[in-house]
Amino acid sequence: MTNKSGGKRKRKPSQPAENIPSGEPLDESVQAVPLEKNGDGPDAPMVNLDAFLAEISTRLVTAGSITLPEQQPAPLPQERMQIIIFAMGSTHYAVEVDRIGEVVRSPELTPVPGLPDWVLGVANLHGDIISAVDLSLFLGISDHVTDQTAYMIVAQAGDQRIGLVVDDVDIIYTFPAEQVVSPPFKIAPELVPYLRGAVERRNDFIRFLDCERLLLGPQMQKFG
Repeated sequence: MTNKSGGKRKRKPSQPAENIPSGEPLDESVQAVPLEKNGDGPDAPMVNLDAFLAEISTRLVTAGSITLPEQQPAPLPQERMQIIIFAMGSTHYAVEVDRIGEVVRSPELTPVPGLPDWVLGVANLHGDIISAVDLSLFLGISDHVTDQTAYMIVAQAGDQRIGLVVDDVDIIYTFPAEQVVSPPFKIAPELVPYLRGAVERRNDFIRFLDCERLLLGPQMQKFG
């Protein structure tokens, strides 16, 4: 294309298009890195690489300094106990289930002469002969009224295995171990060596017996 003077008209150099990616809008929180001109070439804008890397480094350091919320340690699982509750007279007692092999209803007992009255005899249990003890007589419980051998709880501690004869078996009860408390009632002297504590259930205090001390005590050891 010529001008009026007959020479060719010079075209103005085209401006470089801005390199803006299509798609998601720009994040307004990200500030542009300043551009500076390269003195060795034409007036085209060039990225200052050092400034760009410095900006990235600053942002990484800032992100790394964020304080995370402090995590609370997971609560420890609460220890739980299982006991079997039984009755002797009008009072409820219990021993740990871990110490019980089985419960036999109306066991057949063979009397053995010359033994204390609280030793009712022996029982043949699956081919094993074990002693059967009237627990109410052994502990001196005065309101024991039944003459029938209702239930025999087969308990074990160490190498001692003895049948504890009681009036009735109630239930297996699971509860937090911290609920074992000091007895809030008067304790009979015969019961003191074997009492582990008391457990409250349904407005009643269960006498929690220590099965190990009961079975491995000097009196039981003589006839076990």
